[in-house]
Amino acid sequence: MSPCLDILRRAVTGPTTTGKNHPVFLHVAYTAPHWALHAPDDEIAKYRGRYAGGWQPVREARFECQMNMGMFPSHTTLSNQEPGVPAWHKVEATKEMDLRMATHAAMVHLVDRGVGRIVSKLNELEQLDNTLILFLSDNGTSAESGPTGLTGARGGDPKARTGTPDSYNGFEIAGANMCDTPFRKYKMFVHEGGVATPLITHWPTGIPAKLNGHFSHELGHVIDLLPTCADVAGATYPQIFEGRAVTPALVHLQLSQTACVCCGKMTICNEKSTGTKRGPVTAIATMMTLVA
Repeated sequence: MSPCLDILRRAVTGPTTTGKNHPVFLHVAYTAPHWALHAPDDEIAKYRGRYAGGWQPVREARFECQMNMGMFPSHTTLSNQEPGVPAWHKVEATKEMDLRMATHAAMVHLVDRGVGRIVSKLNELEQLDNTLILFLSDNGTSAESGPTGLTGARGGDPKARTGTPDSYNGFEIAGANMCDTPFRKYKMFVHEGGVATPLITHWPTGIPAKLNGHFSHELGHVIDLLPTCADVAGATYPQIFEGRAVTPALVHLQLSQTACVCCGKMTICNEKSTGTKRGPVTAIATMMTLVA
């Protein structure tokens, strides 16, 4: 992360060809916490034992926290645990499952620490309030290779302890179902667990104060971020898309049908399903493989 911070410092404080202040764009793309599960031992140790009770208690605790935060409407219910996920008392390698989830948590923790260093550097440079920060995740947790996870994939040593460089392990359906609380499914499906991407925005100078701490469930797409960033930077960008005005999304409590590029309706295809989404409703067709 140090090179990233140095680039940020030089970009913010360095002179331009005109000698005037200029917009700075920094894209930080983490591979964590995607599988394989890798993290330093001391970071993993901070989370060992937190998952010793199994996947479902963690899902229930997270859902309760989410509801207390007002993250979802009051009528929201927790999805059922994924079929095929074994009951915790029937799992033989519970310590290994706890280790895998602890390793994943350590990876998330390290991402959080890295983002925090960027925020601290912006604050040090007195640019935090005037910087638009967009933090978003991948589209759902990875769930390949069975209910409880793969071991030693892609040339990894199956005997290596999870988290070490020689290992290549994952926690798959059980862990993905837990991480995607409260949604159904996970990556490769177009259910909310496979396509919903949380987006956190921070920009005190530009985002109206009335939106502070608010959750929005409006439909958007990553392709809407480019025109937003162009607008923030004062760059030239087409104002009309297919006859519709492209409206900056950060200054409205609610997006109209013409406010974003996807226009309130989106067709989504993935490896195992396809669907059409309009507002909060998604019509889904699951793909099946027929074997003669």
